[in-house]
Amino acid sequence: MQKVVFDLDGVLRDIISYLKIKYNIKEIKQWYWEHGGKDIYALIREDNYNALTKAKPTEYLRSIIKNFNYIEIWTNQPNDWLPYTNSWINNNITKYIDCGIRVMDSIKKEKKIYNEDIYIVEDYPNFNNYDNIILVDREYNKGVDCKYRVKTGDELIKKIKELDGNNRPLK
Repeated sequence: MQKVVFDLDGVLRDIISYLKIKYNIKEIKQWYWEHGGKDIYALIREDNYNALTKAKPTEYLRSIIKNFNYIEIWTNQPNDWLPYTNSWINNNITKYIDCGIRVMDSIKKEKKIYNEDIYIVEDYPNFNNYDNIILVDREYNKGVDCKYRVKTGDELIKKIKELDGNNRPLK
């Protein structure tokens, strides 16, 4: 099977919905945004990192858990987020399936997926090349021209099976 890895925030964990409710934010249409003069990092610190532990899993994660025994997560996290992120992963992923976690920025992610011929499930709208990226549809990445865009967890699983070429069960 072709190796597929997963980004965390925006793909598996829905921090944005938590923050929208907590701070009564109407819309987020851009990758970088501020609310009340504060960016996402400041809002998360102000909320004592609760967004990182209380954010709900996405529908993509629910589909992944049904179809995989193990996943590898590649995430770009500030160091002060990591203890909270690990707690969220333990409560929402590893109690159901095994996973590995690598912390790396988007530049390293992009270099690694093309050097090792890996697909990544992502929401980030600023990569140079989207050939090996399965983009989960978000308001802030609608303008991205990509080969693979999915809008539901079922579409994601179908696309992963198609890229595998054998269309066999993933578990």
